[in-house]
Amino acid sequence: MHPLLSPTHLLIAWSMFAGLTIPPLSRAADGPPLVFTFDGRDLSIVRARLEAADSSTIAALEKLLRRADRQLTSGPYSVTFNEPLPPNGDPRDYMSQAPYWWPNPKRRDGLPFVRRDGEVNPASHGGDDDELTRLRNAVFDLSLAWRLTGDARYAARAAEFLRVWFIAPETRMKPRLKYAQYVPGLSDGRAAGIVESRKFLRVIDAVGMLAGSEAWTDRDQQEIERWFRDYLNWLRESERGDTERAEDNNHGTWYDAQATAFALFVGEKKRAREIMDRAARKRFQRAIDDRGRPIHELDRTRSLDYSLFNLDALMHLATLDEHLGQKLWKTNNNAGRGLAENVAWIAPYAAGQKRWPYDQIAPLKSERIAINFRRAAVAYQSPYYEQISRAGTNPDDDEVAILLALVYPLREPL
Repeated sequence: MHPLLSPTHLLIAWSMFAGLTIPPLSRAADGPPLVFTFDGRDLSIVRARLEAADSSTIAALEKLLRRADRQLTSGPYSVTFNEPLPPNGDPRDYMSQAPYWWPNPKRRDGLPFVRRDGEVNPASHGGDDDELTRLRNAVFDLSLAWRLTGDARYAARAAEFLRVWFIAPETRMKPRLKYAQYVPGLSDGRAAGIVESRKFLRVIDAVGMLAGSEAWTDRDQQEIERWFRDYLNWLRESERGDTERAEDNNHGTWYDAQATAFALFVGEKKRAREIMDRAARKRFQRAIDDRGRPIHELDRTRSLDYSLFNLDALMHLATLDEHLGQKLWKTNNNAGRGLAENVAWIAPYAAGQKRWPYDQIAPLKSERIAINFRRAAVAYQSPYYEQISRAGTNPDDDEVAILLALVYPLREPL
C-alpha cells in the first residue's frame, strides 16, 4: 500500500479482506454532481459497489487514489510556466505547435514547414497542450477522489489548480486560443488548434464534482464561469472559431461538443439548444452516410483512429443532449443515419473481426475502443459492445481502468 495512506484509504483496503465498509461521504457530496461527459448519477452506483466491497471497483479506486496522491505534491499548472513566449510576448496566451508539420526538406532553413498527415513531429511536444493535459488529469482525478472518499485534501488541491489556471491574475490563461497549433514559417496559430480545448470538458466536470466542498467557494465558481463565458464568446465571435465551427470532420464535431458543454456550464441553455440543433443535422445526419460511415474521416492516414475520435465527440454530444431532452443516442433521420448506425458500422473493425479497408499508418489507440464501446454497451444494452470494450482494454492503463469502473460503470449485467 501507499506509504501515506489516509484512514479512508486504509479502510478501503481492509474492506477487501475484512468485510468492512467505507466510511460514508460527507453530506456536502450527496446527490449527483452537474457534469457533462458522463452521467453524474452513476457515481451512486460506484459508491454502492465500494460499500459492498466489490473487488474490481475497489481496485480502480486504489489506482485513482494513487494518482490523486501524486498530485498532492505535483503542480500547479499554468500556461505562464512554459517557454518560449507567444509572439505577442504575453505568457498568459496559450501556445502549441501543430503536430503533423515538419521542416521543409527543400529549404535550408526548413521553412515553411510542410504537412505529413498522421506523422507526429517530436518537436511539437512540450507546448501548452501538454500542460493542459496535466491540468485536466490532475483536477479530474482529484475531484473524483474527493467525491468518492470525502477526503478534503483532494478538493483543496483541485481548487488550487483551478484558481492558478483560470483565476489568479498572474497565471490565468487568456480565454482564447489565438496561438494554438502554430506552424513555423506559415502561421502563428490555426483554427485547428481549437480541438485541443476539448480537454476543458473534463475540467468543467471536475468543477461540478467539487460542488459542496469547502475548498471551492461561490466566488471561485463565479470567476470560472466568467472565464468560460468569455471563451465561449471567443469561439463564437472570432475568425478562428468561425472556421472551426464550419469544419465537416472531427474538428467541427468537437467544436460543437465544446460549445454546447460550455454554454450549459455557464447557464446559457438557449444557446446550447441552438448549437445542439445544428449539430444534430450537421454531425449526425449529414456526416454519417447510409451505411453508418463517418464520411469525413476516411481519407486520413489514421482513418480508424479518427473515426473513433469523431465517435468520441458524437457520444459527448449525445450525452450533452440528455441535458436538453433529446435522444441522439438512438435518433436517426429517414435515411437511417445516426450515432447507433455509426457504432454498428465501426464495431466489427474495432473488434478485429473485419480488416480495416482504409489507411491506418500507426498502431491503433485502443483506449478509444475501450471507452467508446463501454459507453455504447450501456446506451444500447449490448453484450457485444461490452465484449469489444473489454478486448480493447489494456490492463496496464490505469486511466482506462478508472474510467471504466468509476466514471462509465456498467449499470447492470448485460
